[in-house]
Amino acid sequence: MNTSNSTITSGNIVQKVVDSVKSYPQEPLYYIFVHNYFCYYEILVNDFPVDRFFEKGTLATPIFLNMAILRSGKQKLTYRMYPIGETFIEDTKMEINLSVMDNRIGFDSEKDIVEHRNAYTVKMVGEPKDIRREIFIAAGEKYYEHTFEFNAAVPYENKGWLDGQDLRKFNQDSLYQAVLRYYKGYKKIYDNKDADRLALLNFRSIVEFSQSEYKTEKEIQEMWDEYLKMLNIEKEFFPMDNIKMSFYGDGRIVCLEQANTEDIRLRGKSAFFFLYKAGNQRRSRSSPLFLCLPRGKKDLTELEIGG
Repeated sequence: MNTSNSTITSGNIVQKVVDSVKSYPQEPLYYIFVHNYFCYYEILVNDFPVDRFFEKGTLATPIFLNMAILRSGKQKLTYRMYPIGETFIEDTKMEINLSVMDNRIGFDSEKDIVEHRNAYTVKMVGEPKDIRREIFIAAGEKYYEHTFEFNAAVPYENKGWLDGQDLRKFNQDSLYQAVLRYYKGYKKIYDNKDADRLALLNFRSIVEFSQSEYKTEKEIQEMWDEYLKMLNIEKEFFPMDNIKMSFYGDGRIVCLEQANTEDIRLRGKSAFFFLYKAGNQRRSRSSPLFLCLPRGKKDLTELEIGG
């Protein structure tokens, strides 16, 4: 594991992050509202996962995208649709409304950018064929994916995974073992409740996430408090055996995910997955570990959190 920023500790990480995050006269926040009918979905921006929804119903809250917008310019949004049953039905539909607002003002400053819906064909039904019915273009299939582009203007520039190497070009067996070692080493941090090590490894990703969403000191403190809560709470880890290696960021990000796609509760979940008690309830936490290998480095022991 890479150990740059070695002066970072649990005691100073909040102030170090606050000192690293800049404020701007305007703070554009990009987000989408998704309306899905008879399907589950995943949303990626610039090939980075920003949301997965494998539950009944539809999500009523906005999905913020800035974490995947590393700098101004053209961005790509990809949505992947999965049927609730065996295959998509004709009435399956996905609508995405993309907007931007100034974080300093809030939703009163909202501006619409894109109103998108999945492709469909039109079928005239009834007698005398005068009723227009829209048919999902992938009806009868098990998967559908589409990408569209939009422009974003943000005042910050984050490194993210852009400096990473294409890990798809490495020996895949060696890469898998290196990633698995990282995950198991990360688990030891939780086993040992090593808050300083946790702070050290997550510092850059916390800084970049906080910058992308213009977090305040209070919000950064609350974020770190949640890290510590999950570190110290009693938990039961899922074994890292039924897992697979996945790539994002055009191959520059690698992670391990649950390989069991039949159980929708686990679909797309991180291999770093545990159960814990909250009052009388038993809850789960899936913590993605998106790893990169910066350009110029050849040793897979130098993987670092990069997303």
